[in-house]
Amino acid sequence: MHYKLLTNLPESSLTLLLTVFNSIWESGIFPPSWRKATIVAIPKPGKDSSDPNNYRPIALTSCLCKTMERMVNNRLMWILESKGLLASEQCGFRKNRSTADHLVRFDSYIRNAFAKKEHVLAIFFDLEKAYDTTWKHGILSDLYDLDFRGHLPTFIDGFLSHRLFQVRAGSTL
Repeated sequence: MHYKLLTNLPESSLTLLLTVFNSIWESGIFPPSWRKATIVAIPKPGKDSSDPNNYRPIALTSCLCKTMERMVNNRLMWILESKGLLASEQCGFRKNRSTADHLVRFDSYIRNAFAKKEHVLAIFFDLEKAYDTTWKHGILSDLYDLDFRGHLPTFIDGFLSHRLFQVRAGSTL
């Protein structure tokens, strides 16, 4: 199902879709097709295309799954924000914040230090393949420690479990 179709559904179909989403939420049972992704490699601009490391893998998954994922993520983020459960220093992947906020803060530190004839020390980390190396059990444990129980951890566990993927190279899978 394509997003264009989803955006043009009549009210009765949207109500039915919400019923399906609620059933998945309450049961924790995912449609098998939602666990499958097709990986398409997009070349990084200006890089040697003969080197496999110079491609960005893009996962194509079910539009319905992505829609429900977005709904759950929006609700989770609302809870985390409203309860103040995220560190104030975290700017990435948050509404009304961006990683550019850290650059502005860093620029301010440099200017203040320069004006006071002081030094600034900075250490930068680039977490390569951060998504690929994320520990599912750690995420669920963190949610438990933040007092999340019930459908949310079950949904996330189901969402992250038994994933399958295939790689598309040209017209070959």
